[in-house]
Amino acid sequence: MPVKCHNISVTGNVQNTRFISAVEYTGQFLGLSGVVFNDKDGGVVILCCGEDIVVEKFTQKIKSMWDEIEDINDRILSACIDLPDPFAHTDADE
Repeated sequence: MPVKCHNISVTGNVQNTRFISAVEYTGQFLGLSGVVFNDKDGGVVILCCGEDIVVEKFTQKIKSMWDEIEDINDRILSACIDLPDPFAHTDADE
């Protein structure tokens, strides 16, 4: 299966280190390359690359482990980008 890059926006009460760490750990566990960071709008942005079925499993795991998620919007990017491997987190200001 081909690898695709995804831009995943998560809204709700998600801007805290426990959520970011859980996303990072889950991405690493599933073997995704990617990065997670706080967005200026109060949500969290996840950029990741992997097979569609793995990314779908990733988003389902995130939904199931965090009750305060309002919405998850997953967009497939038109081109793949070079992302950290293993999955990591960063500050948006960096």
